[in-house]
Amino acid sequence: MEQLPQFHEPEQWKSANALFVKYRQGGDLTSRERAVSLFRKLLQSFPKDHPELFPTICNLGNAFLAEFTLGISNINDIDECILLYRTALACLPQPASFERPNRLRILADALVTRYQEGKDRVDLDESIALYKEAIELQSLSHPDRPNALLALGYALMARYHHRKHLKDLEDSAAIYKLFPPSGHPLEFPPEFSGDRSTIFDELAYGRAIRLVRGGNKRDLDEILSIMERFEEPPAAHRDVSRFWLESSIAAMIHSEVNQTPANKRLERLEESVAWYKRALKNPVLPHETERRWNVLFGLGTALRIQYFCLGRKAQHLDEAITVIKQALQLEPLVTELRSVTFITLCDYLAIRFQATRSIGDLDESISACKDWLRLGPPTESHASRGFLRLSLLLQWRQMLTLWPGHNNGDEERYLEHLAQKMTKLNIDMEL
Repeated sequence: MEQLPQFHEPEQWKSANALFVKYRQGGDLTSRERAVSLFRKLLQSFPKDHPELFPTICNLGNAFLAEFTLGISNINDIDECILLYRTALACLPQPASFERPNRLRILADALVTRYQEGKDRVDLDESIALYKEAIELQSLSHPDRPNALLALGYALMARYHHRKHLKDLEDSAAIYKLFPPSGHPLEFPPEFSGDRSTIFDELAYGRAIRLVRGGNKRDLDEILSIMERFEEPPAAHRDVSRFWLESSIAAMIHSEVNQTPANKRLERLEESVAWYKRALKNPVLPHETERRWNVLFGLGTALRIQYFCLGRKAQHLDEAITVIKQALQLEPLVTELRSVTFITLCDYLAIRFQATRSIGDLDESISACKDWLRLGPPTESHASRGFLRLSLLLQWRQMLTLWPGHNNGDEERYLEHLAQKMTKLNIDMEL
């Protein structure tokens, strides 16, 4: 066997690795820069068959990938990372090498990362092909097989969201079904680095998508069965998953109402309302506050539509106002969401005032509008319309003060005129 040339790199390689470990553990950017510099020098001096070539390429690629993932670098770093991983794959002496599945997967992982940034489906398609090739080369007992399968399932689900082909959804679900639930006699191997709760989330979500897109009771039964398979995570995690899934179903149905045939729209709207309410029965956890706000806001919007479409029944608008007020009580809630909630409450109360002529609703609507202006509308244009809205509300209030009996025909006509202006203002503001 031909002897490899002698190099002085081993010490440099150890130093580069030590610096990279220091960077990964403490985030020291100086260590990262020094490690990258040493790795580059080593790559220039290593022959193609040097035993440390592949680890060096991978470490340099990992350095770029880690920094990109943390959001402290740009797309050029992930591009260089992918180029390095392609080089590592090309360095293999033969296609059937034992290392090939691993190198295929790390390249696929990097392509998925770039897809998440640029949304170029070419990256996603290539990553799926690479994952499949890696899995085909692995034995059933290969320690990295679960990770490769899970990554393929994620990539297929991402492609489903990109192009909406149900086959990607079905293929993803078929992969997730390979993973046993906790407590199952087929345990995950110790090398498995994925979160098994994520597997069940993705599988249930896939069934939810199919259910929303015209599935049947069997899909719903499977969703409920999947949610019951959470045995190992604590109860709180099960609640998050159930809340997340049920709210996703509600939002998906709600978003497709306008694309539904006219004679089926109210039925779909009622379905979304039922799922929103079902999701809200789950306990509130601190990190789910924004998600819960989305559910309350979505439910309020759906109830408002029901109010206008089902004969303006007071119960729908009353309930819509109640859930929007509940959304305001959530803590912590970012200013942007609180602002949207105030202006929505103002709108709903103004609608109810038009139906009931309740001074209490009008005063509360004025107060909500002032709170919205105090928090700061998103643009100067919104602020201008906000002050106009407040002016209209105050004119309403003044009318009720001047004509407290509500019996004057001129008053009613003027109030209707103000209501029309308010409606146009709402449309202009795209609320």
